[in-house]
Amino acid sequence: MVEVTKQVRDAYKEKEGYGYQYAPLDQVLKIVRPILAKNGISLIQSERHDTENQIVTVETLLLHKSGEWIISEVSAPFERLKNMNVYQAAGSAITYLRRYGVSAAVGIASDEDTDAQGEAEQSAQTQAPKPKKITKEQLRELNRLIDETGTDVEKFCQFFQVESLKDMTQEAYQRAVAMLEKKMQKETQ
Repeated sequence: MVEVTKQVRDAYKEKEGYGYQYAPLDQVLKIVRPILAKNGISLIQSERHDTENQIVTVETLLLHKSGEWIISEVSAPFERLKNMNVYQAAGSAITYLRRYGVSAAVGIASDEDTDAQGEAEQSAQTQAPKPKKITKEQLRELNRLIDETGTDVEKFCQFFQVESLKDMTQEAYQRAVAMLEKKMQKETQ
């Protein structure tokens, strides 16, 4: 991987999407595959679907000819998007996760870093406020939705990267409720 890191370069961000630019998966692979092959490394990506929770996972494996390997995994919910059927939405999520998975595995940027926008404008004295945790009422509502949908609480917490439901932020809570309500709607159809 040291040799790969020396040779690989960031992909040209030619596509526009949701307010940022990114390099499409095929372009990332055109850059990465020859360098990996030259260094005796194969790239294998596979996906798994948790249809119950509408989560897709992509696993990225870098396998060296010596038998040594590195594996990483990235997951995200998928939902039906405007003008897409469920298969197209799942395919879109898989492509997105494949691009992020391979980019992270070889250490390249395939999209713009917009996380720090405005950081230079923020004074040294001001700090961003800590995200607000959910209220007791929201926790009760979340537990009710989880119970009604039969969702595995442990997997749910892992997905939202919290130790317990009470640790969820307001932002995560909004996404969680939307996901659970969508799941309930599908079950009643």
